[in-house]
Amino acid sequence: MKAMLAPRHILVLDTNIAAFSPVDELERLASRFTLRVSETALVERWAQSVRAHEKSRERGRGQLFGRFSSIAPLLDPETPVEVCGRALIQIIAAQADGQELPREAVEHVEDVEANWRAIVGVGLTDEEWLEVGRRLEEQYLAPLDDNLRDLARPARELARRVGPELREQNALFDALPDDEQLEHMRRHVADSLHLSPAAIERLDGAIRNMAVRMQSAAMERRPVKRNDGADLGLLGHVGLGHFVLTNEMHLVRIVDESKTYQAPWVRRPDDLDNLPDVVPWGDEARAFARHFVRRADRHTMAPMTTPTTLAEVLQTVRAANASEVTVHRRVAPEVPGTSDAKDMFQATGPGGAEAVTVGISEELAKQLVAAEAKDDR
Repeated sequence: MKAMLAPRHILVLDTNIAAFSPVDELERLASRFTLRVSETALVERWAQSVRAHEKSRERGRGQLFGRFSSIAPLLDPETPVEVCGRALIQIIAAQADGQELPREAVEHVEDVEANWRAIVGVGLTDEEWLEVGRRLEEQYLAPLDDNLRDLARPARELARRVGPELREQNALFDALPDDEQLEHMRRHVADSLHLSPAAIERLDGAIRNMAVRMQSAAMERRPVKRNDGADLGLLGHVGLGHFVLTNEMHLVRIVDESKTYQAPWVRRPDDLDNLPDVVPWGDEARAFARHFVRRADRHTMAPMTTPTTLAEVLQTVRAANASEVTVHRRVAPEVPGTSDAKDMFQATGPGGAEAVTVGISEELAKQLVAAEAKDDR
């Protein structure tokens, strides 16, 4: 009998991995797994490179053409970039229902492949690079956040939109326990997709993640921020049976909070042991998820001292500028039943092999957000 090799797990890379992880770290990953870049990561990096061009042409082109040319040999030669958004949902639905792929999705895949060949092969003129980058940010990234903001709004704002005929029903919803409200939101998101039960099953992580973000915004725990829509779209890759590899701790925390059985398919680079060999839907996925314990958070926290200036923050998290730093606002201690909780702030940068996070003051958090907004203009 001829021995058969088990298929390699496919890891789809988030922006913080595709754009910032050292090449030697990606080489080690490529020796164990099949790597693909998420289309969202490609588009985000393209947009970042266009903004960087305003300060330095060489830096901007290096962020896009230089970076992806250097990691291209490590990626899946057949599918180096995995599409995201509407096309990904159409592919998942077609596979789940045994239907032919819509022409719209086929054309989108072809467009992404053409963009990739231009980046790592034939190249683009400055005019083409900047024009496409601006168009992608306007037509791809911005709508992701806008769509999320339309649904994830504070409860007091939503209440003003409710007509008189629905106010009693809305009051009954407000009186429900948090977990029941969350389940109602999950069903609402699922119903709005107009997909078959089989396809909805494969999108459980994305749907529940959306419901958590809606509830957090309604309770004013955390408003929608730039790139939240892109993070949400990443979870669709799990619907193809693939793993999402990210250093974004906030995304991982929301996935875990959502109680999705697809949580084991969202991983960080230091948590790639014990990957499931079953598809992320159905009874086997649920059985695996029941016993899944995520490896303890090992990202680097602030050492002996806390940074007190923007320069110290950027140096500590090894980021070149504020636009590469994510600011987190959370309540601590994260222990149920405590009464002395208070707001705490953290800053996360690209780091080295993995993201680096430090605790910062509220004032520094405000300065970072302001500096990031200035960089984006």
